Amino acid sequence: MSLLKRAILVAVLVIGLVSGCFAAGLDLVVMVDTSASMFPYYDELVKYLLKDLLEHWLRKGDTFHLLSFADQPEAEIAAKIERPEDLTRIIERIYLLEPLGRYTDLVAALDYLYEYLSGLQPQIPKLVLMLTDGVHDPPPDSPNRGKTEQVLARLLQSADRIRMHGWEIHILQTPAMPSGSERLLPGAIIESPERPPETAGRPEGRKPEVTAETGAKPAAGMTPETLAPGPAAPPSAREPAEPESGRNLLQAFADRAGATVLPYSQTTPEGLTGQLTGFLTLRFPDPLGKVGRRFTAVFTLSNPGAKEAALSLVALRSGRMNLLARASSCRIPAGETAEVPAVVRLPLAMAAGDYRLPATAEFRDEGLRVAPLEGTLAFTLATPLVFGVFPLYLLLIVLAAVLIILAVVLTVTLRNLLRDRSFSRLFATRRGRARPLILKVSRQNPNIGTRNIHEVPPRCSRSVGGDGSVFLIYYLPMPRNIGYIRNDGKRYSFVPKKLKYFPELKRPLEDCLNREIQALSLHGREVRFVFQEYVSPLAEINRLLRSVKSAAAAQQLKGPAGR
Repeated sequence: MSLLKRAILVAVLVIGLVSGCFAAGLDLVVMVDTSASMFPYYDELVKYLLKDLLEHWLRKGDTFHLLSFADQPEAEIAAKIERPEDLTRIIERIYLLEPLGRYTDLVAALDYLYEYLSGLQPQIPKLVLMLTDGVHDPPPDSPNRGKTEQVLARLLQSADRIRMHGWEIHILQTPAMPSGSERLLPGAIIESPERPPETAGRPEGRKPEVTAETGAKPAAGMTPETLAPGPAAPPSAREPAEPESGRNLLQAFADRAGATVLPYSQTTPEGLTGQLTGFLTLRFPDPLGKVGRRFTAVFTLSNPGAKEAALSLVALRSGRMNLLARASSCRIPAGETAEVPAVVRLPLAMAAGDYRLPATAEFRDEGLRVAPLEGTLAFTLATPLVFGVFPLYLLLIVLAAVLIILAVVLTVTLRNLLRDRSFSRLFATRRGRARPLILKVSRQNPNIGTRNIHEVPPRCSRSVGGDGSVFLIYYLPMPRNIGYIRNDGKRYSFVPKKLKYFPELKRPLEDCLNREIQALSLHGREVRFVFQEYVSPLAEINRLLRSVKSAAAAQQLKGPAGR
């Protein structure tokens, strides 16, 4: 295989891998502690975190994985988000979970989490959320029930393996309840050796089920014998055999794995998702009051993450309309909020009145996640100024047209007045003053007003040539000032200044009036021109009238003499 073919093959493979990575979305893995100690917080976690994540933050192409752990870890669901029905099915499955587990085997849960993540496609980005009180209180017969040093060593081993893969893990830690019987909820049935209600109908010690589309596999080493809980002990026997068991070791694991731990007491229900994940939170503006058809609405973006975020608002859609007049960009420092001013332009068809307009924001986010993108713009559209119905834009167009017409009429009128005054001033007969000269160029339009009619007073000269010369040759490209005409007080002379443009003229041409002069353009084309004394049309008419009058007078004198 040639070097070129190999390079093409490698390029195709790289492009395929990169495009596959971007099209694959995100693997969101949520691991929930379903032990009884989570009962006081479970409803809020489902409502303000899990349901909010699914409804507002996940996108088409993402995959949601739900894992649970108490006595043993379980894979509850793994589904790719393709349509709204997928979200409904996942939420219904979440509501079936109940935090009624008697024990919490944190070591087994983290081992299982590592094995589960290892079974997912490695090129897809992963975000892991763990919801637990951090208490390690395994069943009495669990191999993970031991001294603190042993348990800590197992946790740090899992942490090292997770950190090596660079997986992003965020832990929400709820307040830990006291170990032993005080940890159990009033009315909880623990004396029975039967499994908790949430596992009813499942075969004892079964391996977690995972859908084939996710590519996940059961945890290695998680056999039915190691995962099955032993017989439950009565409350008096719930005290751990070793005094170290029941100690909170979650922070040690998080420090080693590079994970973040968010105490539940530092969160707010409405901002829980953003505070835990670091996703940006968007808040739509408050009611805007009276506005015109173009106004500014200020959106607020919160960045609870640890890095600065930069993004642009590129559209604000309501139905099929994009209300955003132009894109708006901002930078949000870590842990702060920033305002995004959006210039909104309403359609002309909207009548005056009160509106609560549903709108959807679109960002050019470059991988950042923003939610909620849907909201409401509340405002009162004021009545337009012209009779309540005539659009302001049409009024401006009409006014602009009127001003243009007035400007054209005024320009033409002023030009005619100035031209008349110019002719009168230029060609008025004055004693002792020479007539003006006109430059006539062969094949050049002579109807250019007084542009080529100028006086050349005694002991003065005027330039001849292209753009910038007094006497202008414009119908062909010509250099500036190729020569000049001079009045020495007795006669006119033409002096060639740039001899290369005058092949037949090497010295000044004396008495140049009414004598044709030949020159060359920039491209070597022949140009012929002549200077003449200018006689105004009015003077010519007067001359003709005088000649007619003189002829009539001569005829009258001749008549009596002939008789």
